[in-house]
Amino acid sequence: RIGQGDHVDSADSKITFVTVGYLLQYLSHNSGMVKRYTHIVLDEVHERTMDADMLHLLIKKLMEAGAWPSAKLVVMSATLQAGLFGEYFTPPGEAVRDPIFVGVRRFPVRSLHLEELCHNIPRLRNACGKAVSKA
Repeated sequence: RIGQGDHVDSADSKITFVTVGYLLQYLSHNSGMVKRYTHIVLDEVHERTMDADMLHLLIKKLMEAGAWPSAKLVVMSATLQAGLFGEYFTPPGEAVRDPIFVGVRRFPVRSLHLEELCHNIPRLRNACGKAVSKA
């Protein structure tokens, strides 16, 4: 566990779990240490934040600079735009690798608006009525 004042990591560690912010700071200040890692797994990459975007850029630049020659990068998301991320992380002159899709079951997405929720859920009718009348 690393972060929030905790740091339990050693040269013998096989797996280190860190936040996006921690990894960004670590790689920004210790780019030479990147060789210590064989893999980096980025999960939930569809959740875009400033830290995440900066981390993606830093990893891309480290890989392009050859600072991490044997690196394996795993990019995961339930709603991943595979082509976009594949092209982004593939070094110039190399072929984009085919993504690996795990599972094929997609869950339906349904958009609901406040009025529909208020109408369809009896206990919300009063609360919605009060909120609308105040607005």
